[in-house]
Amino acid sequence: MNRILTALVILSTCGLAQAADLIIAQSNHTDYQIVVPDAVGDEQLQAYVELGGKVLQTAIRKAAGASAPLVREVDCVPGKPALFIGNTAALQKAGLSSDAFEPWEHAIAVRGQDIYIYGRDLANPFRKTMYPKYFIHYTNGTLKAACVFAEKFLNTRFVIPSHNAYGEHDGVRTLPQAQLSVPDHFSYSRKVRFRHCDGDKGGLLFSVANDYAFDCGAAYQVHYHAYAIPQDEYYPQHPEYFALRNGKRLYHRDPVHGARPQYCLSNPAVQELIYQNALQRADDGYKVIEFGQSDGFLGCECANCTAMYGVSDWGEKLWLLHRDLAVRLHQERPGVTTAIACYGPTHQLPQAFTKFSVPMIIDCAPVTDELLAGWQKFALLGMAAWTYYTGSYKACGFSPGIGFAEMKAEAGKMRATPVTSLYNCGLKNVSSLNGPWYYAYGRLLENPALDTDRLLADYCLFAFGEPAAPHFERFFRLLDARMDQHRMSANEDYNDFSKKRQSALDFWLLRYPPEVVAELGRHLTAGAELCEESNSLLPPLTAEFEYLSRTARVCHAIQAMHDQPSDTTREKLADAVEARNDFIAALPARESDQRITLGFQFAQKLHLRLGGSMAGIFGGAFNCDPQALRLKVPSLAAVRVKDFADPAWAQAPVVRVQALKNSDPATEASFQLAYTDAALLLKMLAPLPEPVEQTTVLPDGNLWNNAVWEVFVATGADIRQFVFNPLADSRFDACIQAGRHDAKWNTSWSQQSSIRNGKWQAELTIPFAACSRTPEAGERWAMQIAHSTPGAKSLYAWGIPLSGSFADLSGFGKVKFGDRPKGVTRAIDIDGDFSAVRSDGSLVHWVLRPNPQALERVTAGTQTAVKFSYVPGSDYTGLYSIPSIPLETDETAVIKVRIRGAGNASLGLGWKDAGGKWVVNAGGEKYALSDQAQEYTTEIIRPEVFGAERFYVTVFVAKDSIVVVESIAVSIK
Repeated sequence: MNRILTALVILSTCGLAQAADLIIAQSNHTDYQIVVPDAVGDEQLQAYVELGGKVLQTAIRKAAGASAPLVREVDCVPGKPALFIGNTAALQKAGLSSDAFEPWEHAIAVRGQDIYIYGRDLANPFRKTMYPKYFIHYTNGTLKAACVFAEKFLNTRFVIPSHNAYGEHDGVRTLPQAQLSVPDHFSYSRKVRFRHCDGDKGGLLFSVANDYAFDCGAAYQVHYHAYAIPQDEYYPQHPEYFALRNGKRLYHRDPVHGARPQYCLSNPAVQELIYQNALQRADDGYKVIEFGQSDGFLGCECANCTAMYGVSDWGEKLWLLHRDLAVRLHQERPGVTTAIACYGPTHQLPQAFTKFSVPMIIDCAPVTDELLAGWQKFALLGMAAWTYYTGSYKACGFSPGIGFAEMKAEAGKMRATPVTSLYNCGLKNVSSLNGPWYYAYGRLLENPALDTDRLLADYCLFAFGEPAAPHFERFFRLLDARMDQHRMSANEDYNDFSKKRQSALDFWLLRYPPEVVAELGRHLTAGAELCEESNSLLPPLTAEFEYLSRTARVCHAIQAMHDQPSDTTREKLADAVEARNDFIAALPARESDQRITLGFQFAQKLHLRLGGSMAGIFGGAFNCDPQALRLKVPSLAAVRVKDFADPAWAQAPVVRVQALKNSDPATEASFQLAYTDAALLLKMLAPLPEPVEQTTVLPDGNLWNNAVWEVFVATGADIRQFVFNPLADSRFDACIQAGRHDAKWNTSWSQQSSIRNGKWQAELTIPFAACSRTPEAGERWAMQIAHSTPGAKSLYAWGIPLSGSFADLSGFGKVKFGDRPKGVTRAIDIDGDFSAVRSDGSLVHWVLRPNPQALERVTAGTQTAVKFSYVPGSDYTGLYSIPSIPLETDETAVIKVRIRGAGNASLGLGWKDAGGKWVVNAGGEKYALSDQAQEYTTEIIRPEVFGAERFYVTVFVAKDSIVVVESIAVSIK
């Protein structure tokens, strides 16, 4: 009971009743009636005012067991104390009024035994709208006042969002309280700081109670062009209305992010359609209309658009276009205010003008200090803004995004701006797992001084009940600590692709280590056991946490695979991916569109598998077939042929590429691989579901508007990439080193393509000179062969890359070139006489670690040797080979070392994976050194270990020792 009493004062102004308090209810009895107006002039607004009365009636019954009658004013009992709701005649008689109130302003006043609960109520201003009764079209100041009264005096909280947008729902929680009272002189009134604060529409009562207001009559639609000219309606008959890109009018589609149509904005018909739509909205009752370009904006490349307004920058073109449309609308509908989107290409101040000739609101997405300072000079009517604190489009994906400390700071910053309208993008991505922060955010915007610890305690108590509340507090506090420790950028501009963003995988690895997820699970389980079985918040919360847990498990399985690649870690990764996929598949969803009905804001199952959208997408192993993940590194033996017509091609296996992400696993895309004395040869086959875009593309230009084949060859320190599409002379090549693509690198290679019966056949020739060298007999090269269709709708690869990138060596297969003659030994040139020297005097093929400068070159007879001693304080001192030594699983390396010195030395042998991490670190022989040089021979067979890609040799020197290495020779047998 102490805990309940503590909660009462969090949002309340009174505790136990004092002598002069008005007793609303006690001991299952109340003298009060609840009175609503006879008529407010609008049917739906009347329903919302009466809903305020029902909220109070229900709260009194649940808290004190008393039944207060709810009546219209004509039926109220004279002389009986009343809670008057809204603009009643009694309100006017008491000398009170909401007529001068601002939108959403509300008040509570005590007069004698009566209590007046009222606010500014405005009916739906639209004469035409798809959902005329939708609560976001109404200003419900009286309902807000009723919610405040219920919180302050009736032990009630509105803790759970609901998809039920119109009425009561289980998210309204009232706890028992023997006596309900109000101070006899109580007076309260408040204006809202943000007259529009979109919280992703968490339901009527949740939104109203928790300060998510709606500025009814404002059409803040930042991507206005797409609303005005629907792509599916206009493209079939008027493709000229849409942007010309690479010689074709663009029809945009994206299965993950949705359609984002782009327009030919110099076309007078397009401009007129945009304007006429705005004019129609004005006539339908909108009081604020926004002009804004499509999301993911792409400028039209036609001649008229290029010359538009005489400027080259598309941001400037858009500012001028939208300004002109705003001026025209103001002239024809002077009572309507216009807003312009400051987003993407227009996320900058206009340069052609420094003020607007009509009243203007600027909608910043996101708002920045620089923009705020610049816009002050424009004498704006107002500002709106978008926030990007959390959402499935960020690295957090479908998990909580922003903690209390950061949320409180951001709320304070936003209050300091002139912004009065907010759209909070993605706030409800996991509304149960994100529950306390969703509950608190609107309140913090109105009052950043609120104690977040008390808000959390309040939330847990009312959401889960007194017995379970302590466990859920621990659960959410741990989540909050993780969010505070590993933050994302609060308001990132996702149109700025020059910024390198943290990957979703790296973010989850940091925020959700296994021990943290396990502790979260223990708190959740302990709390769930003490909750009432009927608690409606528990199922979605459990589902959202289970998704978090399984997703984190896959992330750490990927990390384990990178750290210690083996068949065992690969199997564990496949198990984790399969378990996650099975969980997502079992979630309840609507049959029509597979949108989940238990948590996750109605997200589609596809989005959960991907991890989210934009920065939230994991890629790689997350979207692979677990059975394909269980396969070992693919390999094949290349067939030697004379040319593409050689009958020996019949011996080359036809290899189908594997589906990645959400691609159709039944693809016919396949390849064959052979070689001549001078080149790699590949025959490729792929279905073409769409017509080929006949566009001219310069070498190393964008080929991906058509289906493409990509071949990656890794023979040394770099990766060579070769890309082509069905068009003649299409070619893109690059050299990839340390993850950096150098598209300026060019070499000689060729392809020939033909299309027959909807199938693309190609013959690709890659000279060995383009791969840096010719393979020796029996040598294996690492290669990837990949295929994709336009817009990355379908992705296929020979091997499964763990990161999702075709260039990830973890997905490369092995191609073997013939058989090595038995008994033949080949020497490996590793500069074992230390003769290759750079201009700065350092060795080309060897390096001393940890201090390269401590290596000394000396003479040994007529030859050069190297001398070094132990570096004091270091964990090791060793001479490392720099280039890796090619060694296959059926080969043996023979290492000969000629060495002398004083003290002790040892030979180190090992393999690193593609990422440079040790997979096998095996010690070789140990040497007792003397003044006389001795030659030692060591043999090692490459082990059958997944990921052991690169073989290295090291000579270590022990403490207090000096070593002179006269020569090192390596041969393979």
